[in-house]
Amino acid sequence: MKKIITIGLLFLIGSACKNEQSPKASSTSELSQSKSVGLSINTIADKGVTGKYSTQNSYEFDWSLTVEAKSDEGVINMYYLVKPNASYYGMTMDPTKGRITIMDFEINKIHTLMDRKVKIVRTRPIPEPDKDDKHYKVTRTDTKTILDHECQGYKIETDESTSIYYVTNNAPFSFSRGFGPNSKSNPKEKGIDSKIMEELEKGLIMEYTYKGKGSIDHSMKVTEIKKEPNTFNLNEYKRIGS
Repeated sequence: MKKIITIGLLFLIGSACKNEQSPKASSTSELSQSKSVGLSINTIADKGVTGKYSTQNSYEFDWSLTVEAKSDEGVINMYYLVKPNASYYGMTMDPTKGRITIMDFEINKIHTLMDRKVKIVRTRPIPEPDKDDKHYKVTRTDTKTILDHECQGYKIETDESTSIYYVTNNAPFSFSRGFGPNSKSNPKEKGIDSKIMEELEKGLIMEYTYKGKGSIDHSMKVTEIKKEPNTFNLNEYKRIGS
């Protein structure tokens, strides 16, 4: 279940990236102190030709997804790059600025690519998710059409928050597939019907609203899905901070 919550909060990652420190303020010690999710691939020795981290060098994308995110702090647009069934995705706040963040869940690394006077890339671990001990109540609600996609509504409740998701199962891809680090929880232990869990994991979240106790209410909505092939080769970038 935590995987679904994480995907619904993707725009928070965008907000964090928007306010991210300049690469000059980063250091090797900062990266080494960050905790990565423990996958065996992280034990591969530091013998990769790309530097401290052994990583995938080329990332291909087939689709782009535009998301409008709203909160009490304002409205932002984010642009996601997706390859169906891949274990990574890309995100940028402004496609014209030459900056993109790629989150690779296979090796649990975040690559921040910047194309300015020179091409540079900064790599750091994806933070380890907090332990999820919440009990969830999930119910189906109404249906609606978003961007010509029929969507099923789901209400997800905990003691601390209420979220509404609208999910389609006829989109060309799903954000949930391949993102394995947060998928270890047993749905039954969380009070979630396994069939509903399957529907959520196989679908694409098109709209999401969140209301919580003592936290900022927020929402997101997909405003555009389009075929847009793109490739980023890390070998073309100078590595910093690793």
